[in-house]
Amino acid sequence: ALAQPLVVYDDPAAQERWPAWHPNGSCIAFSSDSGGAYRLYTMAPDGTGVAPVGELQGTGPAWSPDGRQLAYARDGWVWVANADGTGERQVTPGGLPRWSPSGLSLLVFRDRGINWSEFGYYGPSSALYCVAVDTGAEELVAEPKQLSYDSEDYPATATLAITCLLYTSDAADDLPCVDLGGCR
Repeated sequence: ALAQPLVVYDDPAAQERWPAWHPNGSCIAFSSDSGGAYRLYTMAPDGTGVAPVGELQGTGPAWSPDGRQLAYARDGWVWVANADGTGERQVTPGGLPRWSPSGLSLLVFRDRGINWSEFGYYGPSSALYCVAVDTGAEELVAEPKQLSYDSEDYPATATLAITCLLYTSDAADDLPCVDLGGCR
């Protein structure tokens, strides 16, 4: 039998999206537009203790492997801040950031056409980049064609590519969709 979903937090006046488990399982980061603009929040796994992460605005939070930082998207850019909301800094254009296992780099989707959205809807011209968090140096990891964005099958193949990249294990060599090259 299929398990029934457990709703741990639901603000009927808002949209809560992009949940991300803390690496040690102690809390969940997510985005909510309960105050108008999307902001970052954390909560306990049982839905209690909902609190904003400082004054951070953005979508798609991702915890660093050590749990001390969050990467997220806002206004077409990827940002990184400390887990308490301090030390916010702009890193690179793009969205849907995901940390490398070492915490030194981020995988970032960037649309090279006109289909960019901070909400993670990417089109046939999206590419995947590996970006060093400290320097911003980047490497193109996958061209749009490598991500299976075929206009005849879009959005089905785009959804599959994004799902494969974003919902696999954090193990260094466990992203079967693309060769990550030097992204560690």
